[in-house]
Amino acid sequence: MRRPQVLSQAIQDVRYGGRLLARHPGATAIIVLSLALGIGANTVVFSLVNALLLQTLPYPDSDRLVSVWFTPPRQPGQRAPSSPGSCIDIRERTEQVFQHVGCYIPVSGNVSDPATPNAKPEWLQGEMYEQPVPDAIGVKPP
Repeated sequence: MRRPQVLSQAIQDVRYGGRLLARHPGATAIIVLSLALGIGANTVVFSLVNALLLQTLPYPDSDRLVSVWFTPPRQPGQRAPSSPGSCIDIRERTEQVFQHVGCYIPVSGNVSDPATPNAKPEWLQGEMYEQPVPDAIGVKPP
């Protein structure tokens, strides 16, 4: 069976390229390393973008969730959680727009177990939230 002219030419080109690469192992190593780094970097960036920006949150109607942050007056680029007063204000002004409006505030501190007096306190981080937050994301708190 006769190969088409284009396929024969492609096979000859691949063989020629392989001979050139074999003749120059240093350049071949640099080429392979550059390709590996480029492919690896693209894979990492895509994985991060996919996980952080493209995947939906694991809540029902997650495309309808909104998180509001405030920017302190003299600190552009900084994010601050809302105060309880701001949350009440947002709730009153947006009751026709949002189905649920609830605040959550990050909290952290040292916690120790009173049953173990010699135990070292541990640093814990969490969030305090109002009842509309679990309703909005469709979970039942314990």
